[in-house]
Amino acid sequence: MAFTFDELKNTIQTIHDELKVDKAFVHAWGTFSNFVPHNSPISEALGGPKKLKAAVDLAKSYGYLYSSYHAYSPMLENDPNFTTDLMQRDAEGKLMNAGSRWARVDPKFQKALAQENIENEISYLGLEADITDITFAAYRENGKEGRIELAKYIDSFNLVNGTEHGQEQWIPYFDMFEGMTYLEDRPLSVISHPAPLFNLVYHEAIANFGKIQDPDNEVTANGDFRIKALRSMLFGRGTTIFFAPYEFEGMRPMIEMARDLVSPVHKETFYSELKSHEYLSADYKVQRSQFSSGTEVIANLGPVAQKVEGGVSIPGYGYRIKMKDGSVKTGHFQVSLHMD
Repeated sequence: MAFTFDELKNTIQTIHDELKVDKAFVHAWGTFSNFVPHNSPISEALGGPKKLKAAVDLAKSYGYLYSSYHAYSPMLENDPNFTTDLMQRDAEGKLMNAGSRWARVDPKFQKALAQENIENEISYLGLEADITDITFAAYRENGKEGRIELAKYIDSFNLVNGTEHGQEQWIPYFDMFEGMTYLEDRPLSVISHPAPLFNLVYHEAIANFGKIQDPDNEVTANGDFRIKALRSMLFGRGTTIFFAPYEFEGMRPMIEMARDLVSPVHKETFYSELKSHEYLSADYKVQRSQFSSGTEVIANLGPVAQKVEGGVSIPGYGYRIKMKDGSVKTGHFQVSLHMD
């Protein structure tokens, strides 16, 4: 909640007018006075409903999508209204260990929690999209019926629906996944290499984006901005750039790079089948993806230039992209230093 709705509106205007971003999905986290799972009322401290609506109206005038963050499974310790009344219990009535503070609410209560406020919010703000974090469940069969009912309810509004924790079972109800559920601290992710297996099967059925907790501007287990931008093109996914409003000025170059590099490729591959993904080098750094659109992406996720067939050299953190019209784009990221 470290922003105001006036700041949100100004950010949206800057992204459109100064950074020249034609398409965007703006997702604001922390717009309500209460904590999840009670996604209401719209915060007066941040400016109140009228100022949030002004920001949403501006986004819509640009052709952008907007949604506030919604979730109905968490119960957070820092919530002043923290209660155990909604938590899952076993057959003996004892509280269950849900594995996460974000998964404590019994799924049988979640649809009713959504029904308390979401329709009024959609109507008042004139929303065309919704982001609802559908599940943090480690064992997806536990409480499945309740979560499916929530998903069906959200789908009934006929909006562009997204969720942060994507899984196969949510494809019938959501258009977009903000990242897949994964366990990055398990041995497989340490000894193996990321591969777009889900994308190879479902790329035409669901739009995949990177996880918001894994922002493109930070170095994480999945790499830094360069690696994520290159991998986004390889995997056929859009760029997610996550920031607090006070970080926005520093994010502008990231947004511009995504606009110029990832977005033109994503525009071609968004609705296409990801037909193949290959590792072209012994260290798995150089990879190639081919899409049904005819777009071909070769990217080098490492710092050393390497040659592929035909003697073509791909620079470190570089790319060679054949667009569907046959034109070829090449380039590479580099780190620079300016000393005063």
